[in-house]
Amino acid sequence: LGSAAAGIRLRVEGREHFSDPRPAVYVFNHQSAIDPLLLCRLMRAPFAWLVPGRPGISPAFRRLAAPVETVYVEPSAGQAGLEPALRRLRAGVSLVAAHAGGGPKPRFESLDAAPLQVAAAARVPLIAIALHNAQVALPTNSLIIRKSTVDVAVLSPIATAKWKRTERARHVEALRELYLEVLHT
Repeated sequence: LGSAAAGIRLRVEGREHFSDPRPAVYVFNHQSAIDPLLLCRLMRAPFAWLVPGRPGISPAFRRLAAPVETVYVEPSAGQAGLEPALRRLRAGVSLVAAHAGGGPKPRFESLDAAPLQVAAAARVPLIAIALHNAQVALPTNSLIIRKSTVDVAVLSPIATAKWKRTERARHVEALRELYLEVLHT
């Protein structure tokens, strides 16, 4: 409601991928501090934030994402480190993760393997969300939300059930290339 009240319209392509299949792991390209609000508006169904590493997220993210549960995973600890995320997925709750650690970036630079690792371990689809111009709505280092239209592409689900651990780097690079193609960067 906050983003709608601020005059932000969402133009969404692939909206059907938010409801089927569920649960899933969604990954998005983090562009702006407004992204958590946009994702809350888009998801519509129960979900939790997926954050690799120990609790230590920025205070700004914590305030914007507060209404939504945050699940922390430690991928370097193997299956045990993924267990909090796997429990949520088994309960039917989808997970949403930013493309990489750190703050928002206007251009797609890297991709964290953790969301892919969680999706493969749970054997649930991975769904990429491409935010094209969220930084227009709330530019970096700005506190003023601008009335704008944010274009969103929700890509087709990617089956992960047959992924092998030894091919993780290949899957990360394939998803990165998919983002680059969709975002034209």
